[in-house]
Amino acid sequence: MKRICIIIFEMMLFYSLFCEVKLTKLYEYKNESKGIYIRSVTNTHDDITGNDIFINEYGNIMLYQRDKKQIFFIDDKYQIKKIIDIKTNTHLHTFQTVGSNILIGNYTDAFYINNDGEELFRVKIYSILNEYNGTDGNWFNACYYDEKSDIIFFTAKHNKLHCILNPTLDEKQNKSNFYTSGETQKLLEDGLYAPHLTLNEYNYLFIDGIRYRWGATAYETKKYICTLNQEMKYIRLFDRKDSNLIYYTIPENEEVESITYHPNGDWYFLTINWSTNVHTLWRIENTWDPEFREQWYNNHPEALKP
Repeated sequence: MKRICIIIFEMMLFYSLFCEVKLTKLYEYKNESKGIYIRSVTNTHDDITGNDIFINEYGNIMLYQRDKKQIFFIDDKYQIKKIIDIKTNTHLHTFQTVGSNILIGNYTDAFYINNDGEELFRVKIYSILNEYNGTDGNWFNACYYDEKSDIIFFTAKHNKLHCILNPTLDEKQNKSNFYTSGETQKLLEDGLYAPHLTLNEYNYLFIDGIRYRWGATAYETKKYICTLNQEMKYIRLFDRKDSNLIYYTIPENEEVESITYHPNGDWYFLTINWSTNVHTLWRIENTWDPEFREQWYNNHPEALKP
């Protein structure tokens, strides 16, 4: 009986909080639209095939297509306005917006490009690690570029965090600016180069007190933690200040491909319907802090307001 009461209470909580969520379907992308493939291979179990959605600090939306190694820039009508090709022979697994630029990584290199695809730096991480560790499994797992301190961080074997100061296109200089995991930890502890960055006892990287998730299915900001549960098919938003939970169930027959945070507090996610092979862009509007949302647009008049 006690268990039944708990379940009923949780259901009541779910539906009461669900009503607070304003969900909007923004746009549907066919698998091939006007000669543009959003997804070229439709395989639900393919680890490589997929799309990632990203929003930079100015509120601009981008889609990264893993099959074709292309970045699509989205306009105010949520249509594709520009495409750039990423020139690499290996599959990419890291994608991060930094200001108006983009950091991309495969399992060997990390490179930083502008919106025209021009490389600003490239770091041959695999090659650098080989010189220090030998050639046994030196593919890096993930990377993060901190523009404020001009340091690129990356996790490698045993998820140890390494870094390179002031990365450039010069391979020799990148090697000389390489810091091992122990040196990286000391660098962050000293706070000389990046006082806003810290490591905890589990070697997790924190940025201004917020854990960096390295592309996981949990996304954190100073105010919220957004968790995607693929198996249970829901998105959970946790308010750090009020400890409130807001849930949204993923629409039936839809599978979430990617989710990202808008600096105004909104959350965007991209789904695919495998029956129709249609991709849908959705927005969960920030109704839990509307004053912050409005103020963000007031401070960013150049941003596109939906």
